[in-house]
Amino acid sequence: MGHFGSTTRANVRLLKLTRAGLLRRYFSGSGGGPRALYTLTKKGAVVGNAPENSIVRSANQLLLGDVFVEHQLALNSMYIAIFRKVVPAEAVVQGWRTFLLPLSPSVALTPDGYFEIISNGLVRPMFLEVDLGTETLTIWKKKIELYLKLASTGGAAATLMSAGCS
Repeated sequence: MGHFGSTTRANVRLLKLTRAGLLRRYFSGSGGGPRALYTLTKKGAVVGNAPENSIVRSANQLLLGDVFVEHQLALNSMYIAIFRKVVPAEAVVQGWRTFLLPLSPSVALTPDGYFEIISNGLVRPMFLEVDLGTETLTIWKKKIELYLKLASTGGAAATLMSAGCS
């Protein structure tokens, strides 16, 4: 519900934003019946000064068994959990970022997310990988090798700093 106070008020606002062409609505059939999912349209991304990383499907489509959508929903759940303080109370989370391209030309690794936890004056960078059981062991081993390569070369810090994320 966010700051709307009721589900009805939230639904009315979502409908207005959809009719204005700022949001695109889909339906997901997983998790106990259809539920509406919304993404920004190109127009919505411009108005909101946000990247347009929209799902490319027909509007109002039922997204049943869509692995990409399920992965994105799992990533969204992680974001909510992280920023709702799964970290100690004295810690601060900052710098959430997702990636569409590999971190570096020399390390072909595209993490699902990145954030930092600051606690006791220390910044702890965190890369995030969300797996729904679809990745093979071979792929996981390759990802681990690439993360270790990135860490040993110092490439992660340079890549994130150049991207405005420190």
